[in-house]
Amino acid sequence: PKDKLKVDAPENAPDLTITFVIDVSGVPLSIRQSIRHKEIDPSIGEIYQPLTVAPPVVFEIPKRTMMLVNKQDRQLKFAVKGLTDSTEVTVRLIAPAGLKTSWTEQRIKFGKSGEVKALEVTLSEKGRFESGELRFEVVTSTGTYSFGQSQVKYEHIRTQTWFPAANLKIRALEVSGNTGTIGYIPGPGDEVAECLQEIGFTVKKLSDQELQNADLGGYKAIICGIRTYNTNDRMALLQPALNRYIENGGTYIVQYQTNNFIGGTKSGIAPVKLTLGRERVTREEATVKILDPAQPLFTTPNAIGERDFQSWVQERGLYFASEWDASLKPVFEMNDPGEKVQQGSTLIGRYGQGEYIYSGLSFFRQLPAGVPGAYRLLVNMINLK
Repeated sequence: PKDKLKVDAPENAPDLTITFVIDVSGVPLSIRQSIRHKEIDPSIGEIYQPLTVAPPVVFEIPKRTMMLVNKQDRQLKFAVKGLTDSTEVTVRLIAPAGLKTSWTEQRIKFGKSGEVKALEVTLSEKGRFESGELRFEVVTSTGTYSFGQSQVKYEHIRTQTWFPAANLKIRALEVSGNTGTIGYIPGPGDEVAECLQEIGFTVKKLSDQELQNADLGGYKAIICGIRTYNTNDRMALLQPALNRYIENGGTYIVQYQTNNFIGGTKSGIAPVKLTLGRERVTREEATVKILDPAQPLFTTPNAIGERDFQSWVQERGLYFASEWDASLKPVFEMNDPGEKVQQGSTLIGRYGQGEYIYSGLSFFRQLPAGVPGAYRLLVNMINLK
């Protein structure tokens, strides 16, 4: 329910409050005040923060989603953190149907609040498994708890603390071609590199200096992160090196950039003419039409079809291309209900001996959410030759 989740609230409601009732000439006056914690910082002065009611133990799970790739076992490292002194708990993991774990219940003791215990478990498929949630629980003398802990903490605002459910989404992924070394040009708030490394690729994040001076020929593909051209004003200077990489046989994949003409976008994001627009498809279930099913993008090394566009989250994509050189070919058609058909979501073109791809598809949302079809499609882009 909206009230329970405190959706749209600028900050957490206080966990504890106290009400003072004052009688003023026979008229009761109530004053309600949240209970806060005060500490003194020598460089700042008095600091007031909300008093938070917390569970005795929380889990630290390093990711939201884990992919089980090609039925191979996976090791998951996680931790439990005690938030009270002298706490003894039993840790147990509850797996969904079709998933097997190496875990047996463990009894753990915490001496002091804040103590962290590192743990590890092996996950494997048991029969047919597609997706499910692994649940983490601790059993204490006061009850059973299943919480993580998240915080937004900056000097200029009150610390916001919440305790999400301690669950990990597990998705099965059948994919080929998920090996080799990729160069990645980081974008702001972009987890795609980490997601690709998780499924088998070796991913090297490339600095400006490496892009300009290093030999790029050893990379299976180079991928540009979201909004990199908007936030890195040196991309215009680095584009010639990237063009040479494509010309010499490399595959360069550019994820969505905005058309605000800040940074490198004003000097071009491709070796040929390419203009970005503001077109997007916001319905994650919008129909995607493959224009040429025989195109290698849809056949090698993974056969891509309608099933791969199921279970997407939030949107199909954004900042599609609006104009492009004839050497670039659209590969999809899609649109929101009542809107015109869009062809600029993904463009592919041969340049010299290599391939250039621009894609406004929202891989940056789909991969962290564990969408198998998005992984398979991006892997095919990486292998395109």
